[in-house]
Amino acid sequence: MLLFFYAKGCPACSVARPEFEKFLAEHRMVNGIAVDADSPFVSLSGRKKIRATPLYVLRKGGETIAHEGVLKAGQIEKWLRTAEAILE
Repeated sequence: MLLFFYAKGCPACSVARPEFEKFLAEHRMVNGIAVDADSPFVSLSGRKKIRATPLYVLRKGGETIAHEGVLKAGQIEKWLRTAEAILE
């Protein structure tokens, strides 16, 4: 599961969110969701608090790895490959 946390009014998030959506459109096999960092879902995601946005979180096999900061669609793909290798 790939989670993307954003905050309304966050300038970096306004750049990152369309890139995340572009990535998901190009990679339909990836299970991803964008989540408002102020929503009640944050506590359900296993995170106590979001300290910075944008935040990408990959959860796989009960483990989690995260990246803070803007990633372009191509960078998300590269980060996921690296993150998945770390979690294996």
